[in-house]
Amino acid sequence: IYLASLSGYYKIKELQTIQIGFRYFSMGNIQFTDNQGQSLGQFRPNEFAIEASYSRRLAKGLSLSAGLRYIYSNLAGGYAVDGNPINPAHAGAGDISLYYIKNFKTGPKMTSDFSLGFNLSNIGNKVSYSQSTTKDFIPANLGIGFGYLLNIDAKNGVGLYMDVNKLLVPTPVLAKIDSIDINGDRYEVNNPNYDKDGNGIADFREKSVINGLFTSFGDAPGVQYIDANGNLQTKKGTKGKEELREYNFGVGLEYMYNKQFGVRMGYFYENRLKGARNFLTAGLTVKYSIVGLNFSYLIPTSVQRNPLDNTLRVAFVFEFAKGNFKKKDTEAPAQEVVQPESGAQ
Repeated sequence: IYLASLSGYYKIKELQTIQIGFRYFSMGNIQFTDNQGQSLGQFRPNEFAIEASYSRRLAKGLSLSAGLRYIYSNLAGGYAVDGNPINPAHAGAGDISLYYIKNFKTGPKMTSDFSLGFNLSNIGNKVSYSQSTTKDFIPANLGIGFGYLLNIDAKNGVGLYMDVNKLLVPTPVLAKIDSIDINGDRYEVNNPNYDKDGNGIADFREKSVINGLFTSFGDAPGVQYIDANGNLQTKKGTKGKEELREYNFGVGLEYMYNKQFGVRMGYFYENRLKGARNFLTAGLTVKYSIVGLNFSYLIPTSVQRNPLDNTLRVAFVFEFAKGNFKKKDTEAPAQEVVQPESGAQ
């Protein structure tokens, strides 16, 4: 099981940059079986995305980027579930990002960089793996992050970074909820908000992409129940709390020496009722001439098992100057849109 990516950018004059990228995810060999446990053969589920973006500096320290991607997901192509053939899913999605960076003097020999980023990503069509007309949302996401880098002197720098992310998809609605009769006894009943039109499909799955995007900021149902009079009630204060649980947070700390050697660590938090991904990350950067090497390791901190547990990531960065391989400054130009990864790996 592995995730690989390759990307590059080219600066057009001083104010514009174009970027292309490719990502591939392999889930390894999966042994498929029927309901009786009999082998149906092996399959290698995989996904890939091809993307391109354009960035432009709008003003000093401020830049805007827009991108498009094509997504292909083949989880069980050629097999069938309950007689329904499984097909690969296809999607088109777009991103828009805004990045701001400001440098200011903080002492006789010290300077600081403050950066702020906004990223609206994966806004695209819904997908299906079968002939069903019911389709599912792809993970559209809103990310907002900031960073503060203190340049202690010409060679030493310490940075603190944080980001907040939220999925821009409808909150799932439970098909069954608790009910309380006149004797105070509890039992489950059908949720009247699950399928109001009675077509057998959950209403939240029938929302359009745009509707799901905007309503995702206030559609958390909270703790609901049917009272003794048969009325749907929401427990006071639970709706707002559930809405806040849908945000996840990442924070990271980094030390860089001479823009060639760096160490970093970070922490990612997600509520236990909304995925329970909680982990530490540790990272290392080594750079020489045009070649940079980045390592990170993910350390789980929750009992909830996660496919990312104990993941080792390795990244190679090559910086080519036009015409030759001369050494370049590694500081990000103002016109580039830099998107720190959750957990500040």
